[in-house]
Amino acid sequence: MLCSKAVLTLILSLLSTLASGLQPAQAQETVEPPSAEVRPTQLELHGVVRVDDYYWLRERDNPEVIAYLTAENDYTKAMTAHTVDLQNMLFEEIKGRIKQDDASVPYELDGYFYYTRWEEGAQYQIYARKKGSLEAPEEVMLDLNELAEGYSFFSAWGRQVSSDGSILAFASDTTGRRINFIRFKNLTTGEMLDDVIPDVTSNLAW
Repeated sequence: MLCSKAVLTLILSLLSTLASGLQPAQAQETVEPPSAEVRPTQLELHGVVRVDDYYWLRERDNPEVIAYLTAENDYTKAMTAHTVDLQNMLFEEIKGRIKQDDASVPYELDGYFYYTRWEEGAQYQIYARKKGSLEAPEEVMLDLNELAEGYSFFSAWGRQVSSDGSILAFASDTTGRRINFIRFKNLTTGEMLDDVIPDVTSNLAW
């Protein structure tokens, strides 16, 4: 159990050790936090106008934005350097109590049993189903580990199966910016269809 008494005791013990040791302000050299430049941008939507002082920070390829984010990361790293050992200990403790090869409880819909499962060492889940019975052969609808290949970020959600069970629709994001594309898979042939619908609501300037 993740929140067992033993885990909580360990966390409290580690935090106590940390608190009695080096303190951030005393142990670290004085580091000034970076401050983003104010560049007011006026945005209008549905007749409503607002001003965003930091709208320029959404320009992911802007060297100034990259430099600022790098400074933020460097500052965070410097201010939390004294907790690195604690972070690693907590991570390993929590990871060691999570079952990596797990599966969700199946649910029945239109003659199929749907479920999600994870494989040990894999980063993403697998969506599968079985027709008529849990003893039937498994049909993998989506293996996110395969779809994520070549991307530094991948997310899929909003899965919907057609009423005849032959077509799967799902939304995917490969940027981490909530820019989704709706894709389709023929579950009979296993073919990913060429049809792609951009989600125009996911990248509004507002």
